[in-house]
Amino acid sequence: MGELPDFLGKRMKGNSGPQIFESQIKHIATLQKPADIVNQALDRTLGCHPFNQIFRGSRNVLIVMPDPAEGAGAEFYLPLVRERLNRLHVPDQEIRILVTAGADSLGPRVRATPPLSSWVGDAVRVFWHDPRDHKSLEYAGLTKRGTPVFINRLLLETDAVLLCGNVTHHPFAGYGGGPRLIVPGCAGAETIRRHFAHALDAEMPQVQARCRDASVEGNPLQEDSREAFRFITVDFLLHTVLNDQQQIVGAVAGEPLQAFAAGCKAIDNMFALPIPSRMAALPATPEAGVMLVLASCGGAPYDDNFRSAYATLHRATQTLRTGGVVIWMAECPGGIGSPALSNWLSSLENSIPNAENETLLSPSPGLSPHLFHHQPIDELVALATLQRTREFRIIMVTALEARQVQRLGCVPAQSLQEALEIAKTWLPAAPSVPENFSALLLSNGTLILPHLS
Repeated sequence: MGELPDFLGKRMKGNSGPQIFESQIKHIATLQKPADIVNQALDRTLGCHPFNQIFRGSRNVLIVMPDPAEGAGAEFYLPLVRERLNRLHVPDQEIRILVTAGADSLGPRVRATPPLSSWVGDAVRVFWHDPRDHKSLEYAGLTKRGTPVFINRLLLETDAVLLCGNVTHHPFAGYGGGPRLIVPGCAGAETIRRHFAHALDAEMPQVQARCRDASVEGNPLQEDSREAFRFITVDFLLHTVLNDQQQIVGAVAGEPLQAFAAGCKAIDNMFALPIPSRMAALPATPEAGVMLVLASCGGAPYDDNFRSAYATLHRATQTLRTGGVVIWMAECPGGIGSPALSNWLSSLENSIPNAENETLLSPSPGLSPHLFHHQPIDELVALATLQRTREFRIIMVTALEARQVQRLGCVPAQSLQEALEIAKTWLPAAPSVPENFSALLLSNGTLILPHLS
């Protein structure tokens, strides 16, 4: 992150300067080939019978998977799954692939990929789910939160369903993959809209507190997905575990929810960054949290646009004390990254800078009902950004135009040095901030998940 100015200094002993926590990714490497890792998982299933016993005798099999451009390792697991099914006398003509619509994805398309036929042959039929194709949808049930579950009818017209993909942290739903490949991944547009609406606070125009990374119990999005998941029969789950270089270093397979839980634990162990609450708390105050976070998205492709860079802002504020400062480094050469998100942010005409060059956002109480008409995940990002700029002071080092940054609710800076100088004027001016305040250096907010322990 470059040289830090004197007001931060070096990590100090005692009380002579700020306590600086530096994020470190647990880089996991393996000498095993990806294909061997996947095969090993298929041979050592969790919570169910072996792969061969489950799929032997199946007349047709549906493989549900995310867009391969998201980089979950489809080039490795698809050929292996196809080969195993063929050995079990399930021919290519009886194998179908359903690619989810990406309604849940905030990540970038990490690479261009060849046609799926290059991995599974021409006889395997591939379907790309379209949430707005009403003829492809079938009603499956109503969740207790009132989500009418319309899903791709292929899920109900097959002998066996296999979920493939990878396990990720999700800023709002806790975790990506697993049950969320069904809802919202294979759901209809109205189901998706109603599902994401559960993230909204019933009284305030803001995102519910439980809608955050690694949160399952009490998370309305994760719980709604899991309830909808039980409306259909999913026989097996195969998910990869990727390291910080997007390399396959592990895989989980077996009973869908049990195997998925094992994958969630694996990425928690790899990317979670515990910060002791007693060390992050300010003297003479019960509130824990650091006062300053310097957060980088980790470079391209993670900061190609605001949409993909948002996860870093979300995570940077998880350990931040109320009124704290975030310096958010997100190049965003591709702009906002979504027409729906850009239009929504442009409608915030009540975003005006005050005398201290801060941007004040005061959404009306009637904001929430107007959400989720087009791209729910994008509009949820917009609302969550709005919420964070009300709670914290955010300085953004970016290629975005200054006016765009102000509409986001942030203060623009052209360099890290300029951002640090702005932060310098804020932090010492707060009477409650002592010289030995805590700061966090978040080197890759796309992957690292800081939390108070």
